[in-house]
Amino acid sequence: MKTLLLPFSLLLIIAFISLNCENDNEPTEPNTPPSVPTLLSPVNGATNVSVPSIFTWHTSKGTTSYALQVSLSSSFTSFVYNESGLLDTIQQISGLSYSTTYNWRVNAANSKRTSEWSTPTWSFTTKSGGGSPCVGVPTFSYDGKIYHSVQIGSQCWLKENLSVGKQIGGIQYATNNGIIEKYCYNNDPANCNTYGGLYRWDEAMQYTTIEGTRGICPMGWHIPTEAEFQRLINTVGGDDDALKAVGQATGTNTSGFSGLLTGESYYQGGNNYTGLGDYTRFSSSTVSGRYTAYYMYLDYGTVGVQSLSRLDAGGNSIRCIKD
Repeated sequence: MKTLLLPFSLLLIIAFISLNCENDNEPTEPNTPPSVPTLLSPVNGATNVSVPSIFTWHTSKGTTSYALQVSLSSSFTSFVYNESGLLDTIQQISGLSYSTTYNWRVNAANSKRTSEWSTPTWSFTTKSGGGSPCVGVPTFSYDGKIYHSVQIGSQCWLKENLSVGKQIGGIQYATNNGIIEKYCYNNDPANCNTYGGLYRWDEAMQYTTIEGTRGICPMGWHIPTEAEFQRLINTVGGDDDALKAVGQATGTNTSGFSGLLTGESYYQGGNNYTGLGDYTRFSSSTVSGRYTAYYMYLDYGTVGVQSLSRLDAGGNSIRCIKD
């Protein structure tokens, strides 16, 4: 019996065909993009949307992560928020301005492909919050925190109390050491996040008695003078509720000032705290006497300016005004 010998070139062809058949049987990962996400909220055309704002969308099949873009432009030529790699279908965004219209969209991605952006682009408008942002400076970052501005009459104010500097507490005493030092009500840093810091007058003024000084305020802003506080009160017709945030006593916040009843620290180094939810005092940069300075006070039923000691260790709120 003779053995059939095949030419070497034919053997190579058979081996090549066999190898490719084996490869064809191996599983491969789909090379298709995930489905385009469907947006949920804020709904298209929504108004009076809260700040911070919460964005939600439906889960997309075959997705490992999402990207969310928020822009003032419907063509998304610039962004106020632009993040990819989001693992959830809900995202809260801080730092948006009041009385402002935004556009937003989402796409989905897996290890192979990225979907198209959600269409149509949705838009929404944030709530007014009382008052409108100041032209040119609606928001800005200072010491890692986002602040908002509000125009009240002819004045441009910060909408939040300052919370700049290093927290101290117990029997510590803020001193002229080149470090901005603040107290947090009951020595709890969460209270500084909510209500802002409490500052000794000298510390807030950065150890000068010059009226209208910048003090611990951001560049381009300053500690209000007694006259500037009086103008604010006159602008709202002496209505204390117009200056208080909604939820603070009977506050209506029609001015947008958003005052919080922060209380105060007193005695050595802010060792004691009192008045949270009852009243607040905002330091002015105007000296009223040898040992006193003016403050604007705000409580359950009144607003005004009074003269208090500026030499003790007490801590009060700081609200800056634009130069």
